[in-house]
Amino acid sequence: MQLDQATQDKLKADFDEKDHDFVIAQLLTITTANVMAKSENLLAQTRFSILNLAKGDIKEVQYFVKCAKTDFRDVIYWNSAKYKRDTKKKND
Repeated sequence: MQLDQATQDKLKADFDEKDHDFVIAQLLTITTANVMAKSENLLAQTRFSILNLAKGDIKEVQYFVKCAKTDFRDVIYWNSAKYKRDTKKKND
């Protein structure tokens, strides 16, 4: 597993064990190529933010991974701003 310890801990705390492989695979699609200056710190922060925003929902993981690939800064910002996504109104 190529995830930092905080991200691994968040994964274990928020997601069913049966979903771990899928979530890890999704997170690993985000690489240093998707973040500024190929920063390992920004990569770790982005992955952790995705899990924090997803709150245990694998569909939300997919949504936020897609967002991070467009602009990783959005995901980090939303996490810091305690962003709440209304999934009932969106079909992403």
